[in-house]
Amino acid sequence: MNLPPIEEYALLYILENELRKLMENELPKVSSKWWKERIPEDVRKNAEKRIEEKKQLWPWHPTKSKNLLHFLDFTDYVKIIGRRDNWRDVFQRIFKDKDLLLGKLKELKPIRDSIAHSRSLTQSERDILRINAKSILVSIWNYRINSIYVEPALELLDKGDLEKAKKLLMNGFDETKDGWVAFNLGKIYERIGELSEALWLYEFSHRTMPLPEYRKMAEEAILRIKRKMKKIV
Repeated sequence: MNLPPIEEYALLYILENELRKLMENELPKVSSKWWKERIPEDVRKNAEKRIEEKKQLWPWHPTKSKNLLHFLDFTDYVKIIGRRDNWRDVFQRIFKDKDLLLGKLKELKPIRDSIAHSRSLTQSERDILRINAKSILVSIWNYRINSIYVEPALELLDKGDLEKAKKLLMNGFDETKDGWVAFNLGKIYERIGELSEALWLYEFSHRTMPLPEYRKMAEEAILRIKRKMKKIV
């Protein structure tokens, strides 16, 4: 599966955004002074320096983001996640294998540089981007979405408690606006025959899920719902 250049950029953008969001959400749980106590000194100083340089270069263009994590370099993710106390207290339970994760991030660095400078990727680089980004994203989503909303909802469905499963996913969708939550909620609406609601949720998931194979699942669900709706008419 080849990703077009715009999807290569989008996939990398989503990956970096999810990594920053993960750090922003999880590091404050282990330290209220996490920026000073959990970010390596060289990473912290370089990020602060980038902000100052931007202010001096474009003083008339105020920095929109006050989140210092937005001024990290890709190599900084390896330093932050791989730091011993951060791995032990935060990231081990999410990614499990430290060497494997850091190896994937290091493989992505030159690919990220090529995309940032609009250089075409080789087939090997496309494969590495697709495989590594998917692996890292799925680990984050399993921690942030599946373990909290989707897996418990599926367990409730197995027990026959459809209403509780529906309520859990509805709450999850309200809180996250996540495409995978929407997709699974759509399956419940389809199951109970509320096809218009199911269609809307499948269409939302198709627009918002970043991985092509997941969008394909949503596309197939959309076509299935439309066929069912035609039969009713």
